[in-house]
Amino acid sequence: MFAAAVGLIAGGVLGILTYGMARFGPVGDGWSFRGNGALVVPFGVGPALLAGGWVALVLRSRGAEHWRALGLAAACAGVLPALASVLVLVIAGGTAQPISDVLTLPALAWPVVAVLLAVGVPLRAGIRTAPLRHAIAAIGWTVGLIVGFLALGVVLPPGSG
Repeated sequence: MFAAAVGLIAGGVLGILTYGMARFGPVGDGWSFRGNGALVVPFGVGPALLAGGWVALVLRSRGAEHWRALGLAAACAGVLPALASVLVLVIAGGTAQPISDVLTLPALAWPVVAVLLAVGVPLRAGIRTAPLRHAIAAIGWTVGLIVGFLALGVVLPPGSG
């Protein structure tokens, strides 16, 4: 329940960031983050948020001491490919669009990769605590994130303002 509530909030924040980028995002020679260009937010930051939540829940289930910090680190690491794809466009202009597109692929793969890394990390404690409960929380986190994002889009549609 808590994971779903936090997911709703995170999804809403993701929606606000997307709306802001769509309306006021930077524009350059041959590229723009306004309009459809704002999709870099949900497709870049969204997977990072999924990864962070999932990693935190996997590590908590496995009894890791610093599961919150490691989940946050996974989310931050997941944002890096999206930032790199943005920076390539800002620095090199619209001709770098194919490179920018390729740099988004790691962002999309990051949730699965991060969870696999979290499952494979050896832990000293190694105490498993209610894996089913944590799996349900991961589903709640995912659904909450998506619903929060979509609900914000209904309340504050990209074309409004």
